[in-house]
Amino acid sequence: MLWKTMQGEILDTSQMDTSHLFNSVKMMYNHLAELVGFPTFWFTKQYKVIYKLCEEDPQKHINVLKGLVIELEKREDMEDRYIEVYSHIKLTLTGGFHKVLFDKLSEMGIEVDRKNTLENSVKKLIERSNSDTKQLSKSNT
Repeated sequence: MLWKTMQGEILDTSQMDTSHLFNSVKMMYNHLAELVGFPTFWFTKQYKVIYKLCEEDPQKHINVLKGLVIELEKREDMEDRYIEVYSHIKLTLTGGFHKVLFDKLSEMGIEVDRKNTLENSVKKLIERSNSDTKQLSKSNT
């Protein structure tokens, strides 16, 4: 899989340093998690272009994140300081992620078809989050 850095450099993920790969996973995860209300593990600034990808093409964002995780899982040289955060990210993204996502949608009163795709569920959460933010803005003015 190819990865484009914020500096515009194109790298094959298999050639990325493990620390860069980990930080890329964390960045992609955090932007998605922020939009849907899951725990985040920020390390640096947020990127509008990543939020835009999440909102406009959640499936592509998820596929990129998945590709990065697959490559990171092959690594045996992850630094100890990354392991705890990666464990939390991994737990959120594995099988339990769908259950948490569907449960959260149900709690919010959004109809959920359990056969619904992850992409559609993420879109619904983003729409609700955007709607709630607009409502809050209106009530504060």
